[in-house]
Amino acid sequence: MPKHTGAAYNLGILLDDSGRTEEAEQMFRQASDASHTDATANLGVLYAKAGRNEEAEQMYRQAAAANHTYATYALGVLLVESARSEESE
Repeated sequence: MPKHTGAAYNLGILLDDSGRTEEAEQMFRQASDASHTDATANLGVLYAKAGRNEEAEQMYRQAAAANHTYATYALGVLLVESARSEESE
């Protein structure tokens, strides 16, 4: 993991909190591409908030595969909300 991955992740959080979603997505993507699992999960959250459910599902699945607890939960919620509850179990 590059040494500035954590900084990119934290900047993504600040940008998202400031409503600068596109810039936040870039920072989360940079950190996610370097295997920062929290960033991958946050990309899922960002995509879900924007109604980009297929992308959110992909990010949640990726983070859940790395045993990220919140991503696993969020994936289940997303699947239930999309009426795919059999997959959420």
